[in-house]
Amino acid sequence: MAGLIDRISERATLVGAINIARREADGSWYGDILDGVALVHGSTESGFNPKGQHAFVVGAGGAGCALAVELVLAGASVHVFDVSPACSEALAKRLHEAGHGVAVAAFADPRGAALVVNVTPWHETGRSLAARSSTAISEHVGCGCRYEPVDNGVSESGQGTWLPRAAR
Repeated sequence: MAGLIDRISERATLVGAINIARREADGSWYGDILDGVALVHGSTESGFNPKGQHAFVVGAGGAGCALAVELVLAGASVHVFDVSPACSEALAKRLHEAGHGVAVAAFADPRGAALVVNVTPWHETGRSLAARSSTAISEHVGCGCRYEPVDNGVSESGQGTWLPRAAR
């Protein structure tokens, strides 16, 4: 899809991905990624302004990168932890090269953070991979959202549609 896009946002450049493409009035295509925008907007609407705050992001995959980037752009001090240090380090390098700072956390320990965001895959035990490996994460992040197949009668494959379900 990237080959079809004429221009992309700063955040999409920093994340290295887009999840929305919009046709402009001149016929060109503009790409952006909105996961982090939604997090920052929702947090702000709920009374938490990330500017000047310490945020701890667990997970440096696609969604984790998008959330960390938007938090940095919103003025937060961000630490990122991933079970694969290379993912956290790649994100930190991209941001540093663009003049933004993000720190790589060596351990999944969010103590001292004003905001903890867990963006890791869920394991069949019903807990995220990061929470299983860190008591500190388990103590600070008690719930999240996981996706489960639901037979909604719409899918011809019989596999159902993936819908979010609150998980503890």
